[in-house]
Amino acid sequence: MDGSLSQPLQKLRILHVLNHCERGHGNAHVAVDLACEQTKRGHAVGYVSAGGWLEDVLLANNVQLIHLDQTTARLRRAPAMVAQLCKIIDEFKPDIVHAHMMGAAVIGFAATRIKGVPFITHIHNSFDFHSLLMRLGDRIIAVSEAVARQSIARGMPKSKIRVVLNGTTGTARLAEPPPPPMDLQRPCIGTVAGLHPRKGIDTLISAFEQVFQARPDVHLYIAGVGPYGEAYENQAKASAAAANIHFLGFVMDPRPYLASFDVFALPSLADPFALVVLEARWAGCAIVVSDVDGMPEAVDHGKAGRLIPPGNPDALATTMLDVLRSPESLAQAKRAARTGAEHFSVGRVADDTEQVYRELISSIGYAAAQTELKSSAPT
Repeated sequence: MDGSLSQPLQKLRILHVLNHCERGHGNAHVAVDLACEQTKRGHAVGYVSAGGWLEDVLLANNVQLIHLDQTTARLRRAPAMVAQLCKIIDEFKPDIVHAHMMGAAVIGFAATRIKGVPFITHIHNSFDFHSLLMRLGDRIIAVSEAVARQSIARGMPKSKIRVVLNGTTGTARLAEPPPPPMDLQRPCIGTVAGLHPRKGIDTLISAFEQVFQARPDVHLYIAGVGPYGEAYENQAKASAAAANIHFLGFVMDPRPYLASFDVFALPSLADPFALVVLEARWAGCAIVVSDVDGMPEAVDHGKAGRLIPPGNPDALATTMLDVLRSPESLAQAKRAARTGAEHFSVGRVADDTEQVYRELISSIGYAAAQTELKSSAPT
């Protein structure tokens, strides 16, 4: 994209709209990271939501918090929410409105049409059928090429879609320097994920039982919480490898754990572009993930990590054992994961996103100028 579209590059007024700013939600993490990075670059940034755990991070980074509850009785309250967002737009005067969740896409579309403001939607969770609502944006950001292809196949206009790969390095959500690594039993395999079927935790536990049969010295650590936590703990207890499977619960900062894992495994059944894979690469884990959705892009299409078929514990076990077969194979896999990880930075995400903003603003400005010239031309 031509960076000369808007020279000199004026500072923007940017309004992010989504349900909340809670930890443990990738879409909120991306939005918070982006908002904080944008303020560092001198832009005026507002974050419209019902609030949440990460409000202190936003405030510490000079992001303006604006309250709008989009989470209850949405259909009945939609007209009132649109009116509230119109008022927020009047007061904040944004150059761009950027919606990160489906409800925000609906009310953001209505409010920006009323107020004549350029509108961006951001597809974080393409596995959700309601992500079709993201087609309402003037431009649509997809978090991976895979998400872009899926969106086009579902009927979204290709001309609107721009790909901005996720990034986490340099996030304002986590303190620097990171805490020291955890003291775990090694060699070890670990994961950090929500405990629900989409992340393939049952597949991981089944695969680890096979790993344990061949390598009883290996341990498995599972960090995260979710509605299937009890079921997965029961599955682990019934396993022959029960003594070597450890549930860590919710972890505020995954970096001390990632720094201690030898192998990071995430056998998701669907995953647009998991942030934690990027964090695991930066930490220097060997990576094994499912060949599904945007996951190949997160590991440079297999250069930075091993890809296995989703829902296949045999393939997962074989691959993890192969990585662990010798100190040399493990060291090589760790080096491969770390190579190129710096590309997945919050700064690069901000650069790419700003290009989308400026392209849209420029095209709308050009179209408006052409319309004005035509309307004023003599007949």
